Amino acid sequence: MEPGVPGALVKISWLSRFHGFLLTSGFLISLVVLASGAVVGQFFEQRELAHEQVHAAKVVQTQARQHLVPADFVLPALGAERAAFAAFRDELSEVFRIKVFDRSGQVVWSDEPRLIGLRFADNSYLTKALNGEVTTVLEVPRRSEHGYEKAKAHVAEAYVPITLSGSPELVGVIETYKDATQLVLGIRRTQRLIWGLASGTGLLLYLALALVVWQASRGERRAMAAIQEAHQRLEAIVAGIADRMVIVDRDLRVVWLNAVATESLGLHGEALGRLCFQVFDGEAEACQGCPVVRTFRSGKVERGLRARRLAGGVVRYLDLVSAPLRDGSGQVCQVLEVARDITELVEMEERLRQSAAGLERSHADLLAKTEELERANRALHETQVQLVEKERLAAVGQVVVGLHHAILNPLAGVLGTLQVLKDGALAPAAKAVALARAEAEIRKIEQLIRRLPALRRAAGTVYVGNITMLDLDPDANKQ
Repeated sequence: MEPGVPGALVKISWLSRFHGFLLTSGFLISLVVLASGAVVGQFFEQRELAHEQVHAAKVVQTQARQHLVPADFVLPALGAERAAFAAFRDELSEVFRIKVFDRSGQVVWSDEPRLIGLRFADNSYLTKALNGEVTTVLEVPRRSEHGYEKAKAHVAEAYVPITLSGSPELVGVIETYKDATQLVLGIRRTQRLIWGLASGTGLLLYLALALVVWQASRGERRAMAAIQEAHQRLEAIVAGIADRMVIVDRDLRVVWLNAVATESLGLHGEALGRLCFQVFDGEAEACQGCPVVRTFRSGKVERGLRARRLAGGVVRYLDLVSAPLRDGSGQVCQVLEVARDITELVEMEERLRQSAAGLERSHADLLAKTEELERANRALHETQVQLVEKERLAAVGQVVVGLHHAILNPLAGVLGTLQVLKDGALAPAAKAVALARAEAEIRKIEQLIRRLPALRRAAGTVYVGNITMLDLDPDANKQ
């Protein structure tokens, strides 16, 4: 839909409605005006006929009993005079025609002699009068019996059944004619006056209503335009929502779903009117825990998780949020369900959970290996301590052996020299040499003892078997 078209459609719609109101109200007001005039005219006519009916029945019946006898209602011989009817006619003022009918409906006398002896079978009013009912009518003289009264524009006819004194039986009917032209003209003038007043009043009412409706329609058009704009915005918002949206009624039947839901379900319109669990390929038993059912019960926003298995065994996970939609009375009539596909999130959580479990296992393995390393380190430390102790003992042994060798040998030389000196046969020169040699050996021992505190490293040499000794006097060994 192009921009601006909805507003134009709303404007055209409202113009059509306003014009329709103008036509309808104009027609109704005109109808009321015409009906009011017609009702007033009919009222005056009926009022006049009722008055004429009462007056004619009373006057004609009274005059007939005074001047007529039953024999007067029998068709007379040709050329016979009826003086009694002449006297009867003179007593009826404003009557310009009289017709007297016998019980068979034949005219037995009239002030128009040409009518005597005629019958008018189509006269229903006469039939009613012959049955004893006073009948009056105000009309234009057009019927067949009005052959001599058509000069009058309107006539008022009264059909009076006659019963004479001393006999309750009907002897005939007397019909009187009065000229009602002026009366009808007066009624028509009244009608025209009423129509004029009603037309003026109706026109004012029509203009006032048109103005009020025009103002109301302008405000309503603005409101409708705002609603249309809001509706378009809402449609744009709904179209931009990537979540599946479905509305269900209290019978759990789908009444609306957005394009995302239609495309994801692949239904293309046949979902409307179906039960929601049928649309979502579920089971009826699952409805008990459905957020939609819980919302209908609680009237609050509910939430849940649904796993939907697709063709091929693929499982999609949906995060469901259901919100109540209320009617004018505040009752929950429908529920909006919004479903968001969180399959990737669920799978990511599963992967993180598996990774966490792997990390826990790795941590446990690391702890076990750490404990093993600690045990190995302790064993190594103990071994190292033992080795150090062994090395210390070995070093002590080497030192002892070295001292034993380095000191014992010079002492042996000194002792040998002393043995030689005990022999008195030695020449002085030999004694001097022996003393010098003994003194040299003692000097070696002295130098060795002095060098021990400053000894840091000494070479080891094999002494006997696997026993080694420190070389404390490397100079002597070189000699």
